[in-house]
Amino acid sequence: MPEVPVGDALSMHDPRQVGPWTIHSRLGAGGMGVVFYASSPTWQGVALKVIRPGLLDAPATRDRFRREVAVLRSLHDEHICEFLAADLESEPAWLALEYVSGPTLRDEVTENGPLSDDDWWRLARGMAQALAVLDQHRITHRDLKPGNIILSPTGPQLIDFGIAHPEDATSLTATGLVTGSPAWLSPEQATLDPIGPSSDIFALGSLLAYSATGRPPFGEGASVAVLMSIATREPDLDGIDPNRSALLRRMLAKDPIRRPSARQVLDRLREHPTGSTGSDATRAEGTQATTALLPPSLASAAAQPLPASTPPAAPAPSAAAPYAAAPSPSAPTQQTPAQLPTAQPAPVTRAPAAPPVRPRTTASGRVVGPRAAAAARRRQRRRRLLLALLAILAMIVAGWIALQALDVGSTGGGSSNGAGASSDAPPAPGSDQLRDGPWLLERYQLNNTASGLTITGTVRNTGGATASADLTTWVYVGQESLGSVSTTVTDVPAGDAVQVDMSGDAGWKPGAKVVLLQAS
Repeated sequence: MPEVPVGDALSMHDPRQVGPWTIHSRLGAGGMGVVFYASSPTWQGVALKVIRPGLLDAPATRDRFRREVAVLRSLHDEHICEFLAADLESEPAWLALEYVSGPTLRDEVTENGPLSDDDWWRLARGMAQALAVLDQHRITHRDLKPGNIILSPTGPQLIDFGIAHPEDATSLTATGLVTGSPAWLSPEQATLDPIGPSSDIFALGSLLAYSATGRPPFGEGASVAVLMSIATREPDLDGIDPNRSALLRRMLAKDPIRRPSARQVLDRLREHPTGSTGSDATRAEGTQATTALLPPSLASAAAQPLPASTPPAAPAPSAAAPYAAAPSPSAPTQQTPAQLPTAQPAPVTRAPAAPPVRPRTTASGRVVGPRAAAAARRRQRRRRLLLALLAILAMIVAGWIALQALDVGSTGGGSSNGAGASSDAPPAPGSDQLRDGPWLLERYQLNNTASGLTITGTVRNTGGATASADLTTWVYVGQESLGSVSTTVTDVPAGDAVQVDMSGDAGWKPGAKVVLLQAS
């Protein structure tokens, strides 16, 4: 424990003890709960996230926190905060995470301005590595923003996985509901299109631009105006050197297909351990290097040179441009004006005339030229986007009203073992128990079928030898057992994973579910 507690002093309304944790100070608060600095006989300093009373009465909210626990339990990286423990059945419910000291990226930029070049490259590499780990687990963070990044002495740390979403999980948000902070959303989030790992890449590009300039690349202000800017305007990258801005423009492409993957971004960043001076020599090098981040079908098009005007002068080699290409030995030497040959006029070749563009006639008989038709299409797209943004705003207001209603009071209460509970079921655990001995249920999905509840997923043998096992997974709603599903895995090599389909006598019942794996 530090001699001086971190965070703010506790108020008279703050708890002093939650479960096994002794609370020392307050670190922050949000819509879902309060984060305290706490300790226990086992852990001397943790960030304890205490969930607001009554909030888990809503099944969707409880499932959201169960998902956060499952996400954190599966992630291990030096740039991702470490999950320690959780109990979502206690009152109040809580999650314990490793305490990471240091300011948030938001606080650092607000107080001290843009990051230095070295700090920027360190931040970029750390967050690209964190996203590469998420991508490997098929997880989208969905809320990558400056307030969710801690600049610790050992490097940047990604925190807060409250709305992280596994690729194979069922969405828990209503259709059309946007999650995340408006200034750091992707165009597909703003227009309610499908979301994937490329959305995190866009958000990373936005916060890297912010950390280099001190301002969000799509402006600030009303949520609807910011979302409109994200969906329709180019990012503000003024003041960022060409080597970095070339990469950021790829990451901030409106089309998700044109963005590089997290692994490609990380590989690109590792090629440049220090910052760029932004010279003309690095501009050409940065643009050429970032074309490697695109798929082959797009890289060839991006590599085509722009139409030339006046040829630029060759830059003089200097230590300030370490990545500038040296002049080729075969390149012609510069000539004095007296040595230059007389320029001969080039023959003029006239391109064939383009066929005339026929005007379009509308259903009402009015003739519309091509420019007017294009303008009409643009207006139609803007109207559709405005309607989508208005719908988003309405749902945000509705969600806020629902959240306020939770503050007024809730009909909390636990559940006891139901009449249908299996007599030989183990006691209901406080959270998912996905490991038994060497067997780990890495990824699973609950299915409500005509014959009852089934589970499909992946089981890994984490032991040191090939093994077989009979696997049983018990399913609970609250404290009530819904029964079990089982399967048998045979001769699974050490470290390998196999797909499983589990079925049995478990029945379906609404509510947040907890699973417990048993192996024999």
